[in-house]
Amino acid sequence: MERYIITIGREFGSCGAEIGKGLAERLGIRYYDKKVIYMVADEMSVLPSDISANDEKYSKGNRYIRRTDSKIKARSDEITNYQATVIRRLATQSNCLFVGRCADYYLQDRSDVINIFIYAPFEKRCDTVGNRLLKSGQIPFDYNSIEEYRLKIQEYVAATDRERHDYYKFVTGHNRLDRSNHQIMLDSSCYGVQGAIDILELAVKTALKNSKAFDKGVSAYGR
Repeated sequence: MERYIITIGREFGSCGAEIGKGLAERLGIRYYDKKVIYMVADEMSVLPSDISANDEKYSKGNRYIRRTDSKIKARSDEITNYQATVIRRLATQSNCLFVGRCADYYLQDRSDVINIFIYAPFEKRCDTVGNRLLKSGQIPFDYNSIEEYRLKIQEYVAATDRERHDYYKFVTGHNRLDRSNHQIMLDSSCYGVQGAIDILELAVKTALKNSKAFDKGVSAYGR
């Protein structure tokens, strides 16, 4: 079987993780999302919560703490380096798919990687996240009315996306929305989860038949 790796970046609420998991199952390859957190925690001999507390997050508070506390900065850098090591090692073991966690950047030197980015209009993503939280019952804020709930969902989605964007920028020095860093960018709201999986499955299989799809030349990250 031809060797290949898929990475999926995603906007919060675009169903990127769900699409990624479905695509990995469809292709019969390994799927890595939050499992990477547990692997990093195991290698560092710390609790997963110690890792997940800063998973794809880089807020103004985190930036201030890093500037003022050298021990926290060193610990954060250590976690980032371990995560890169785990992702690179997993990529050598089998065909697989990574969701988030700067995997596209960590694997930039490989020639067998397809980088995908999933996005959707802000309003659609707010609807998705709002419905998901109501269904789960795990709402991370208080509200007194439907109108207030909708407003706080918008704030929550915007803040989460901003944290992911800032984290990616901090680790890679690049904008995660840069088209030159991806072979495929897809608006999931146009197709739904299953439709997106169908399209991406066809795109990946087509790319595997066309070796030029992997001939990316000089990495966009190295410009």
